[in-house]
Amino acid sequence: MIGNNPVNAWDYLGLDFKFGPYSSEAERLANIAEGERLGVIQPLRGEMTFNIKGLGDNAATGLVTIGVELSQTGALRLDYDRLVAELKAKGFTKAEASAARKAFTDEFYKKQTQLGRAITDKIRAARRAANAGPGGGTFYKSNAKVTATGRVFRNTGRALAGVGIAIEIYNVASAPDEEMGQEMLRAGGRVGGGLAGAALGGKLGTPGGPWGVGAGVVVGGIVGSILGEGTIDLMCDDNKAAP
Repeated sequence: MIGNNPVNAWDYLGLDFKFGPYSSEAERLANIAEGERLGVIQPLRGEMTFNIKGLGDNAATGLVTIGVELSQTGALRLDYDRLVAELKAKGFTKAEASAARKAFTDEFYKKQTQLGRAITDKIRAARRAANAGPGGGTFYKSNAKVTATGRVFRNTGRALAGVGIAIEIYNVASAPDEEMGQEMLRAGGRVGGGLAGAALGGKLGTPGGPWGVGAGVVVGGIVGSILGEGTIDLMCDDNKAAP
């Protein structure tokens, strides 16, 4: 992290701990004890290693964040398609349907996710470069290829989010009884921080197009998850220290 100090000098990976040489055996043992107390490093055959499980929890939150982004992107596209298809059933003329579809397009572009807007911008840019019109649809029907992609996004996103949430539920359920309450808070911190980080990461990745937004959502989700979890741990530590 920046300066190895993401939250009040909280050293998540244990990189600030001294690996040696030590001036004495007492110093070495004290260093190991401090790492174990924070839960970020553990002794193994006289050496220290990272807590891989902790990083795995944050990666699971990354699945939730990209899953939510994909699912919402696809669901909004399918909602738009449904409304366009209803124009003919409602008896709109072609001119009226064209005007209504234009209104739908503007409305859904504003409410779309960052990923959805990035994809739309890419399609529009390609059509402008080819000097092409709207293409792929009629007054009463949307672009079938984009619709199919939207369906894949929705279903894939739901699956990814489901896996991430299942991992979080397992983490809470498998925690010792005395730690279950704190693990629930930590899971909430991971998810809340992950969603906030994903939103920021998606915005920062916008110049890179759809792939940039997707990468920003994943990276931002994981970093936000780490910071959210760290904040909860600090709060819990402060409460334990309070008289």
